[in-house]
Amino acid sequence: MLIMSKLNPSTTKEHLVHIYDKIANIEQNHLVHIEKEIKKLNFVLWSIGFAVFANVLIAFRNLIF
Repeated sequence: MLIMSKLNPSTTKEHLVHIYDKIANIEQNHLVHIEKEIKKLNFVLWSIGFAVFANVLIAFRNLIF
C-alpha cells in the first residue's frame, strides 16, 4: 500500500488510497488508546456510582432507625 501522507493526491484513486491509509493509521494506532481511556472512565464511573448508592443506603438506614 502506498503511503501518501506527505503528498498531495491529484487523482481520485490517489485520494482514496490516501483516505484508506489514514483510516488504517487510526485503526492501528489510536483505537487501542481510545479503548483504554474508555475502560478507565467506565471504571471510575462505576466506582462513583457505587459510592453514591452506598451513601444513599446509609442515609435511608439513618432515617429508618
